[in-house]
Amino acid sequence: NLSSNKLKEIDPAAFAQLPELREV
Repeated sequence: NLSSNKLKEIDPAAFAQLPELREV
């Protein structure tokens, strides 16, 4: 998802805390 990818760019730390968001 582009949203998930963009989230990763914004805050990789927060993205890492949300493994459920990782759909790649």
